[in-house]
Amino acid sequence: MTEQPPTNSGGMMYAMLGILFLLAGIGLYCGMQDEPEPEVEAPVAQNTPPPTPTTMAFGETVELPPMEELVPEEPEEPEMTEEATMSVMRAGRMRRECNGEISSGTLRTFFARVQPQVRSCYERQLRTNNMLQGRVSLRVTIEENGSPASVNVGGSLRDRDVFACVRRAAQGWDYPRPTGGCAVVSQPFNLTPRN
Repeated sequence: MTEQPPTNSGGMMYAMLGILFLLAGIGLYCGMQDEPEPEVEAPVAQNTPPPTPTTMAFGETVELPPMEELVPEEPEEPEMTEEATMSVMRAGRMRRECNGEISSGTLRTFFARVQPQVRSCYERQLRTNNMLQGRVSLRVTIEENGSPASVNVGGSLRDRDVFACVRRAAQGWDYPRPTGGCAVVSQPFNLTPRN
């Protein structure tokens, strides 16, 4: 009897299994890698950041909505007339009536004189957002000596930088002196780009 040489089929089977495991491992490794996120340019004139893509297991991408800022909203300003108006109201935390008066002609002259400062605040922000336009509404409680007791700024323009700039300017103005006590005055400024 002639003896058959031993076959190496067992080793071949282990080699094939090893290759299969190696390929499966490479496939899993590649499948679990995070794809590089594309670079996103920051928006120029938006107040909210773009949604951030989040990669989940096995390469599934889900868009998450942007987180809302936890900034208290400013109270909506009441609609005001185009002319500077006098109003009798409580002066905020001071808990006193302001029944003083300033003539509408004096107020028109005063607000015409300070309007370039308001316009300057607007035009500074217009350089970054050329579509910016709307109304800035100013409400000031004026003491008998002409100093501002409180300054509130709001309106349809809805730009915090412009509002803050106008508020700072208005806090430094020397207002006409009211007669009969403190007075509350309101003035809108309609701001649009110049042609």
